Amino acid sequence: MTKHIDQIGEDWTASFDLMGRRFKARRLYSSNLEGKNPFELLASSGESTHPDISHAALAVLGASFGDRGDGFILLAEEANPAVANSGEAEDLLDHSCALAASPS
Repeated sequence: MTKHIDQIGEDWTASFDLMGRRFKARRLYSSNLEGKNPFELLASSGESTHPDISHAALAVLGASFGDRGDGFILLAEEANPAVANSGEAEDLLDHSCALAASPS
């Protein structure tokens, strides 16, 4: 993600390949998701060719934007039956992440 960070703005115009699939991305400047709904942001973007977002994958990644503070990167991919694992975000997870493995 770090090589794409400068491309990603506050709308869904950034688009790049990640893990052999095409994702759209946007920034969300917010220290938490209170009052923000990533699913609504995707649905209202008009980026999907489907009338709803049921054919899309959405990943929400924590990020630090330097002087702008902490926030999130939203990644979205529309499902394509011709592409393996398309329309899911599971393979973007870091299953070896020590933070995710620690008890809360």
